Amino acid sequence: MNATETTPETAAQPPTALERLAGAMYTAYCAAVGGKAFNGDPLPDWQNFRADPFRREQYQGWIAAAAAIGEGTHFVRVQARQLYRP
Repeated sequence: MNATETTPETAAQPPTALERLAGAMYTAYCAAVGGKAFNGDPLPDWQNFRADPFRREQYQGWIAAAAAIGEGTHFVRVQARQLYRP
């Protein structure tokens, strides 16, 4: 198990910044698709999604996507600082 995996024990802990970003992304996704999965089933809210052991792989996907956004944001900040140094 890696540091970003969720278990019943970790699901009860406060979310990390990465989990908060992933949750915001998931929530935006749910809103964009009308709160329904491809088959019409309702999508759970982030807290239930995060705690569901049957959705662990999907949860890891959202964490990975959030991590990629975090890395990209850091890269852009570093590049901007280098470009605009006096």
